[in-house]
Amino acid sequence: MHAYLRKIFGDPRTPRERYEADSPHFHAAKLTTPILIVYGGKDQRVPMGQALSLHSDLQRLGAPVSFLHFPDEGHAIGAPNHIRLMYETALNFLDHHVLGQAWRRPRML
Repeated sequence: MHAYLRKIFGDPRTPRERYEADSPHFHAAKLTTPILIVYGGKDQRVPMGQALSLHSDLQRLGAPVSFLHFPDEGHAIGAPNHIRLMYETALNFLDHHVLGQAWRRPRML
């Protein structure tokens, strides 16, 4: 666990209540806003299992969720073509969920 988070929240093995209160997994049933999860496969901060688990929980609960995975990226998406694809996907996601337009698959996918 990162020392910064341990300093803010404490050791997760002792006061679990603080972690559980802020965990989206414990509140997934309340989420109704469409969510686009963008994940870098080399992310050192968020384990892939957590991102996939949240996606799976939201799908199971019928929440509008999409998952965009960049296997060679870290916590931040940095490659120019990946950034372009991420923004095109995000704009299409918003067009679909906010404006009610038909989903358009990004040209780069």
